[in-house]
Amino acid sequence: MPFRFFRLLRSSDPAPSTTLACALFLLIAALSPAAPLDREVEQIIAGGASGRALWGVYAADVKSGEVIADLNEDKLFVPASNRKLVATAMALKYIGASKVLETTVEAATKPSGGRIAGDLVVRAVGDPSWTASLQNGRTGASVLRSVARSLKEQGITSISGDVVVDASRYREPTPMPEGWEWSDFQTSDGALPSVFGIDRNLASVLIEPGSPGEAVKIAFDSRTEAFTIINNAVTGRRDSAPTFQIARGLDGTRLVATGSLASNTPVGRRAMPLGRPAEFAAREFAAILQAEGISVSGEARVTTSSVPKGDVLATIRSATIAEIATRANEDSDNFLAESLYLLAGAELYGRGSYTASLEAERRFWRDAGVETTAWVGADGSGLSRRNLVSPKAFAALLTTMHDNEAFRESLAVSGRSGTLHYRLSGNGMAGRVRAKTGTLTGVAALSGYVTTNSGKTIVFSILVNNFSSSPSPIRADIDRIVEALARR
Repeated sequence: MPFRFFRLLRSSDPAPSTTLACALFLLIAALSPAAPLDREVEQIIAGGASGRALWGVYAADVKSGEVIADLNEDKLFVPASNRKLVATAMALKYIGASKVLETTVEAATKPSGGRIAGDLVVRAVGDPSWTASLQNGRTGASVLRSVARSLKEQGITSISGDVVVDASRYREPTPMPEGWEWSDFQTSDGALPSVFGIDRNLASVLIEPGSPGEAVKIAFDSRTEAFTIINNAVTGRRDSAPTFQIARGLDGTRLVATGSLASNTPVGRRAMPLGRPAEFAAREFAAILQAEGISVSGEARVTTSSVPKGDVLATIRSATIAEIATRANEDSDNFLAESLYLLAGAELYGRGSYTASLEAERRFWRDAGVETTAWVGADGSGLSRRNLVSPKAFAALLTTMHDNEAFRESLAVSGRSGTLHYRLSGNGMAGRVRAKTGTLTGVAALSGYVTTNSGKTIVFSILVNNFSSSPSPIRADIDRIVEALARR
């Protein structure tokens, strides 16, 4: 970094020998050349909202290591969704880009005469890809329906035991990451991962007004009840101002609706994070089996104890880890990133948990040459406010993963895809940046790779904290810095 302050010695200063040594050190620092773009970066962020924020910038040539910009490069920042770089890199490194996860459906006893005289077991592995974007348009319920139809084609018509989900690969229920807030669980961005789940562990809630004075109609777009509904919401007169609200209880079992909805309001739909997604998916599977003509005498339940291997009747394969990582980074999907973070820990240590994933992360950073003081990890998505990382650490991660094609291609492309579709699209920048965005209240980030005018690749990390404005002016200055890097 450039040295910005130097003072002459005063007669009141300490003993000459000590003072002289300090002065020489400061003089050397003062005369040390600044990174080439430091002055331009400082000019870009000098005024307005940017001038009041805390900035960290680090950029270097990915091959030579030449430092191009370094401003607060070793300071710790809340990274927001730049944390997804960690989760996806860990998964690609420790599990493998082409790896697919296999969930098996097994009969505890060999079927005979169309009947399973015991439990039907789902051996869950943490597959998060049972969603339309990763299953060629098929929903998670559609995947379960195809399994049920496969069983029916095998001649199975009844199950005398339970539908059991073997959840022993994860510590269930998956604990909430430190640093998440109650409000995070009120939107589709706050769905937690689980060892077994469908449709990103979200419940589709249908909301429809009745006649004036009647209760608002609330239902689920599934065969089973996802929550207990406490409905205190009423239908107001036509064109009345809406005050309707729906919130999920912290225990994940209840939805509370309040306020009013005008009688002419169109039918709406809300996606709410499930509190107990493995249990919900188990009940949904049992209901689908019944609907497809396979009777189930017992109940649907989840066990954390390992169930003995049975007769495999069906195998459900996931999307590849590379495909899941691309959706996580390109679209900034919190659920998929959290899932990959847990899967990396499970791959290394046999059982998924945030404790295992944190240990896997320590190993990852150590292999990348990053000291433990340069990061603090709490989750895989970046939703936690406890995550901290330095720009220089992110640059080391990106340098380490540069030769991993699946990782590079998982990132959004400027002016073309994902969260960068409408950013860095002018001034010849389209297609020249692959990076991960990040946004929380008072946080903006962008880290990735940029191709320069001379054809070099520069790795960069720009982390901004502590601003009270909207993110727009901050993002604009981040993009100006990246354009400056591209002119190298």
